[in-house]
Amino acid sequence: MILTHLKKMETRLPIEIIAMVAKYASIDALAHLSAVSRSVYFISMPRLYASVPDMDIPRTIRCLRTLSAKPEAARLVHSFAFNLRIFYALQALHVLLNRSLCNMTGLRTLSLRLKTPMPSVLCQMSCRLTKFTFRATSNDLSQISQFLMTQSTIEELSITSPLRRIPGLDPDALPALKQLTAPAWLLHDLLLPRLLRLSRLRVTRIRTDTERFVELAKVFKKAKHPRSLALMIEADLTHLMAAPTVSLGLALVGQAAPFITSLTLDIHHGGIRVERKELQNMVSFALPWFPSLTTLVILAPPLSLNAYTHDNPPTRRMRMPLSKISLLDDELSSASGVPVDRLMLFVGPPDEPGQEQIYPIPDVLYNKTCQMHLLKAWHRIHRGLERVAFPRNGYTYMEKKQ
Repeated sequence: MILTHLKKMETRLPIEIIAMVAKYASIDALAHLSAVSRSVYFISMPRLYASVPDMDIPRTIRCLRTLSAKPEAARLVHSFAFNLRIFYALQALHVLLNRSLCNMTGLRTLSLRLKTPMPSVLCQMSCRLTKFTFRATSNDLSQISQFLMTQSTIEELSITSPLRRIPGLDPDALPALKQLTAPAWLLHDLLLPRLLRLSRLRVTRIRTDTERFVELAKVFKKAKHPRSLALMIEADLTHLMAAPTVSLGLALVGQAAPFITSLTLDIHHGGIRVERKELQNMVSFALPWFPSLTTLVILAPPLSLNAYTHDNPPTRRMRMPLSKISLLDDELSSASGVPVDRLMLFVGPPDEPGQEQIYPIPDVLYNKTCQMHLLKAWHRIHRGLERVAFPRNGYTYMEKKQ
């Protein structure tokens, strides 16, 4: 029925109109359009295969069959995502994937999430990627180094692996890299030789791991640094005393990397309400250690409804060991050459005159009244701060002209 209507549409509409329809059509609609006629097929095919998103396994298999059997279709693919959610021991599926990847000579963006070792065929691809995302749960990274050394045009790299090293990666690999996303334990191999060229770095899996903060600071100290860098880092506040740990870790990183101009904190709260004073103190302590900072971004998902009330709110898990705080304190004092006064991290500032308890308790990251308090406090600490953004609101400081 749909095909009949589409064939009638082709006879009534000029080819330019059909091309416009194809430009905004969904993947399913494009698939129907391609079957209308030969002329419509050539219009819809480039749109249909330009970007192949992550799909369920049956649709992925059908797509791979087409791409492996029709190189002319595979050459149209500029972006391809493949997520093997469960381990498929079907050799045929891996054969289809390998053949399809070999045919994608025009590929620019590739995203792979695999529970199996990386396909060796990647090292034989003739495409020139600009963006590569790789999520591995396998302990075999034998192919990743060789593959990255064949892709000199990658500008954005995102990689996650349980392994602590990427063996055999040449320091001269990835000469075009500008943006990097990686867990802290891979930064020695990925970041150290390339920091000078980076404009944006996202560090994952660091949260409240004090050793990772120390490692990151050491890499920053050792590497040749750029003029400016945008840093995004995770902050896990689900444990008691997590905020002082994160704040000390950030201060250590800022002391080692005075070239950071933009800092994004991706807060994981586990459904637990973050107190305004807690967030205010955590950021206020760290800010002076970032002398070049102009932009601060705070990210976090909204809280559930039960976190807004005083009755049975979610409780935090075990307390962070004080030894971890002491480790960061010692590292920061040693790096700066002066004792560090961390009293601010444990003593809340006095309430402002006339301030009353708001009920129900607001989500500090989504409440404009709370945001105004934070903006004033942080700007008093760091006068160079120009922009602050929360999940739904962004603010720019406007200095009064003398």
